[in-house]
Order: sequence, then structure tokens, then C-alpha cells
Amino acid sequence: MDNTIVGLLKDLIMEHNRVSLPCLGSFTSEYSPSYIVDGIIYPPSKSIVFYQNEILNDEKLEKRLARYNRESIGVAKEKIAFWIDNICVLLATGEDVFLPGLGKLYVSNQSKLMFEQSSENMLLDSYGLFPVEIRPVNRLTYKPPIQKRKSDISGRRLFVILALFLLAATAIIIALQLYKSRLGLGG
Repeated sequence: MDNTIVGLLKDLIMEHNRVSLPCLGSFTSEYSPSYIVDGIIYPPSKSIVFYQNEILNDEKLEKRLARYNRESIGVAKEKIAFWIDNICVLLATGEDVFLPGLGKLYVSNQSKLMFEQSSENMLLDSYGLFPVEIRPVNRLTYKPPIQKRKSDISGRRLFVILALFLLAATAIIIALQLYKSRLGLGG
């Protein structure tokens, strides 16, 4: 299997959302928005669907291969035709055809050509995003942490300052009373 052609095919599907292969069918990417199932949020995704009946060739793959290899379109068409012929021979003998990074082509029990995508999400915008579980908050057992308010803290400081001021004022008054009594100025 020519991995270069498969890689170019994957790139084209990501860019154009539809790429046809002559005499085989078309790969189409379909967008799915994020969704929630059983408390799990799944990110948006893009999946690949294969349509066997769409055999018109858009020549995107041939043009990309020609540009990639710096060769003529005619040579690229021959390489792709040979590649598709090999795929058809493998499928006719009952073998699955693995397309690395995309999935596999196989013939079903009803003799229909099928495609099974690999588990990889093809949407570049959600690359690296994984499903996230939503956990409900039980309000009966949830207790928010107790936070000290700034006004409480400043109120305590004010109280300490006032207490120290009163203590100092009382000490001064007592000291003055003692001083007066020693001088005999009594009061």
C-alpha cells in the first residue's frame, strides 16, 4: 500500500471535505457538533463517510500527487490507477484494505464496499480534546469554604487599636494621678 498516496488523500479530505477516487467511490468528511450523552460532553468532530456510488473523478488526488512528486498529471494518474487496481484485487479476494490514518475498506456480506474509520477525530479544531464528564453538585452535602471578609479583619484591627489606645490613655491618667499625689496637689 502506498502510504504517500494515503497521506495525500487524508490531507485532501481534511482540506476539501470530499475527494473522489476513480472507479472506487468518494470519501466525504461530515462535521458533527459537540453533544452531551449521560453526563459526558463530547467535543465536535469530523468523521469520514465513503460513498461507493460517487465514482466521478474530481482529480484532486492526481493533481496533489503530481505536485508532491513534481511529475506530470499523466504519470500521477497512472500511479493512482495502479494503486486503485491493487485495492480492487485485495477487496475481490476478501481482504481488508487498511488506509493508515483513515481506516479500512472492506466488502460486506452483501457484497457492498464499506469503509470503517479509525477512531481518530479528523477535526483539526478539536485536536487533543477529550470527552469531559459533568458531575452534578449535591447541594445538600456541599458546604462552601468559610472565607474571612476583609471588613471582619479590618474590624478586628480597629478593635485592637482602640483597646491599645484606651489602655494607654488609662495608664497616662493613672500616672498623672500618682504624680499629682506625690506633689501634694491631690485632687
